[in-house]
Amino acid sequence: LGGATYNYLGFVQPTLNSGTFGVGVLRYGVGDIDRTEDGPVSLGTFSADQLQFLLAYSKQMPYNLCLGASIKVERQTIDQKVASGIGADFGLIYAPEFSSSFLQNLKFGLTIQNVLQPELLPDKIPYIVRFGVAKPVNIGGDGDAINLLLGVEQGGKSKVRIHSGAEYTYRGTAMLRSGISKGD
Repeated sequence: LGGATYNYLGFVQPTLNSGTFGVGVLRYGVGDIDRTEDGPVSLGTFSADQLQFLLAYSKQMPYNLCLGASIKVERQTIDQKVASGIGADFGLIYAPEFSSSFLQNLKFGLTIQNVLQPELLPDKIPYIVRFGVAKPVNIGGDGDAINLLLGVEQGGKSKVRIHSGAEYTYRGTAMLRSGISKGD
């Protein structure tokens, strides 16, 4: 494979009462992919490229809910074949107020990626549903914390995947992350 590229440019504008608006453009591509036919002999090379334009919106709602959604316009090129499609994603974060100190600051998240599935090459992009739980644990008084995370993911025809991890935040400025994924 040749060089892979990934470029992203985004802008987000929060407002006082109307929520937060965002726009972005994302491009990734791979060049010099070997073309083969039932064997290891190369029949030349080709490239693949994908471009996305994104419009996003989120708003803090009553009852400790935060909602977000994005619309994406995608253009994909694989070996000079071009396809375009429109997709949409949806997200929700719920941060209940628990009286127990053990459960305080617990957050639940749900995302549905490709709730509106763009039809690109060779087929529709499958939906992906993710559910997760996050719990910050403060250690010390200088902004040090450990965030514990657990997530479940299922998409299209894929099996369920489980993700877990931890993130250490040092004085609110530097982070160290580690995680494990289990599934196909």
